[in-house]
Amino acid sequence: MKSLRVKVFLGVLCGLLLVTAVAEVLLYRQAAAFAEKELFSSLRKYAVALEDVGYLTFDNSFRLYPDWKSRLVVSAEDHAQFFEFKTAEGEHITDSHNLGGDSLPEVGEHQGQKLIDYGNVVLGVYEHHFEIAAENKPPQRFKLIVANNTDFISSARSSAVRTLLFFTPLALIAAFLISLALTTVTLSSISRFTKQVQSYNRTSSKSRLQLDSIDKEMQPLGEALNKHIYQLNQHSHLESKLLADTAHELHIPLGVMRRELDLLIESRNSPSELSIHAENLDNNLAGLQAMADNMLMLYRIESGNFKPRMERIELSSEIDGIIRPYRKNKKHDIEIDGEKVNIYSNRSVLNLIVTRLLNNSAQHAKGAKVSLNWALSGGVVELHVDDAGAGIPATDQDRIFDRHYRLQSHKHSVTSGTGLGLALVRLYAQSVNAQVSCTNSPLGGARFSVAFPVEASTDVSAHNTESLPETGEIA
Repeated sequence: MKSLRVKVFLGVLCGLLLVTAVAEVLLYRQAAAFAEKELFSSLRKYAVALEDVGYLTFDNSFRLYPDWKSRLVVSAEDHAQFFEFKTAEGEHITDSHNLGGDSLPEVGEHQGQKLIDYGNVVLGVYEHHFEIAAENKPPQRFKLIVANNTDFISSARSSAVRTLLFFTPLALIAAFLISLALTTVTLSSISRFTKQVQSYNRTSSKSRLQLDSIDKEMQPLGEALNKHIYQLNQHSHLESKLLADTAHELHIPLGVMRRELDLLIESRNSPSELSIHAENLDNNLAGLQAMADNMLMLYRIESGNFKPRMERIELSSEIDGIIRPYRKNKKHDIEIDGEKVNIYSNRSVLNLIVTRLLNNSAQHAKGAKVSLNWALSGGVVELHVDDAGAGIPATDQDRIFDRHYRLQSHKHSVTSGTGLGLALVRLYAQSVNAQVSCTNSPLGGARFSVAFPVEASTDVSAHNTESLPETGEIA
């Protein structure tokens, strides 16, 4: 049974039927209890009335007045079918003369009432104790037992059964209709929410489903759907950005390569000129491959699929290994200054960050001095890459990490490259819980700073190291 409507309907119907059955049982028992109460109430009244129609003789014997029946001040409904007077010790004195020589059963040692089997009938028996005193003599204790048949109780039970049999079909019909109505009302919130989900358009300005109209029990489902919609929108946004980046970045290198091919096809070049054109094509292809790697890495980081494994790293020895290729390249003048200190990061990510910052300084501050230094400050290790180049205006120091942003000013020509390098540096830094920024350098150019944590942080998950792109050739 996979229908929620049927399940809710049957659940409500079964609940109502159970309540109806319990109510009918209680009504039946209440009717019987009321009839029993009325029976013993009438017997109690009759016993009290009989107590007043007896007297003691001079020899202390109990007698009923000759006109005892006319002395009784009770209604016909309160008359008992049988009665029997006994002494306190249980010795028979007199009875209603319709017992046929039998004795009425006693309820017990104390005054009380009971339903007792008496032959082939059930009698309601009430036992009443009282005292009578003759003139100038001590009182005598007596016991009066009155009894009546239980036809009144049986009649009340039969009447209750007939009433319940009459109203039970009506109760079943009412339970069915109430269950149907409650099911409709209960599921109306689901129906409204279903229509809202069906009419939801991801391209609209609404980023979330409205949960005000649904019941509290459905709120977790609505929140889960909103979370799923948010994730879908994020992935869709990332895919759109990847497509836009691809179209943006492929346009220039493909145009350059096309021009190189046109020159090769249309002109008659010497072998040395052909070699130059082929080298240019090879460089453009390498740049195109690096650009594709950068865009794919951007997508992986922003989509949450890049989770480097964190470890404790001694920074000075790691920096020595990173700058070794630069020392072999005599075109680069890099000064190193920093003490031995540990950071909590990922080796590959650290290599990529430092390499890209050094390449950026070498590219935009050609021939200028470059300094790489670090120090422990306020619970983090701040690593600085300084150059003595033209610097970066204060208005551009935050935007320099945006995708495809290139400096344009009287000091800067439009820079070459894809415009993704520093954007990747910021994302790499965020992936290891580091912070990157740009300020003015004491050397007169630009300073790129990266603050690495020295302790493990809950913000970064420990997973197997993701494969990282090659750092590329030294610029």
